[in-house]
Amino acid sequence: MKESFTVMIENFGLLAGTVQGTEIYLMSADEFTNWLAKASNAQKAWVTAQGFIAKPGKVITFASVDGQIDFGIGIHGDHAVWDGALIAANLPIGQWQFVPYNSELSNKSLEFLALGWGLGQYRFHHYRVTPPTPTNCLIIPAGVHTRRLLGQLRGIYLCRDLINQPPNHMTPAAIEEAMVSLLVFSPRTTSSKRITLAGLKKCKPMTDSGRLVAAAIRSMSKPDVLEARIAPGLATASIFSKVSTLTSMFS
Repeated sequence: MKESFTVMIENFGLLAGTVQGTEIYLMSADEFTNWLAKASNAQKAWVTAQGFIAKPGKVITFASVDGQIDFGIGIHGDHAVWDGALIAANLPIGQWQFVPYNSELSNKSLEFLALGWGLGQYRFHHYRVTPPTPTNCLIIPAGVHTRRLLGQLRGIYLCRDLINQPPNHMTPAAIEEAMVSLLVFSPRTTSSKRITLAGLKKCKPMTDSGRLVAAAIRSMSKPDVLEARIAPGLATASIFSKVSTLTSMFS
């Protein structure tokens, strides 16, 4: 059974925007320099005492009068995915919320930072009996394409899981099972018999219960013979006079 949307988010260290978290102000190194020039004497002294240097991925937190973390500052640079992962690693475990210090920080950059955050939470824990390491959680920033973000994370997590499996577990049958589990039902799914320069594409239609449709099984079980052919007339205005295509011939 596939994970629920909420569980899947939490497993990646991400939370829905309905919850609250400690604010992390995202700044470039230059923006931090400008902010520090206007900061209070106590904040300046704290930055000095921590030996903080504004580099991408670095984080510094500031406490309120009761000793709790009031807010933090995270430095981002030109590599948002890496910066997001480092920011997550440099923060204590908690619930955090990105706040762009500059309104020019795009939603795309926020999405890459969140992607890096989620990738940084990956742990391979399938064969351990000890509880998994607590996850550092980020509230998904507003304006981020959540479905796309989670789709990327799920795909990368799956690849990492498959790579980390020992050879005696990740057999061809196990790989097939993992791939089949990703397929969804689509009444329009068909096998492509002829393609041009894109590799052979073939899909398995499935029912809602996850079982392969009997007709699809028969179709998929037929061997494919890839026959190289020349497709005339497809390469006009091209440096190639002929375009090779592959035609899937069912026996």
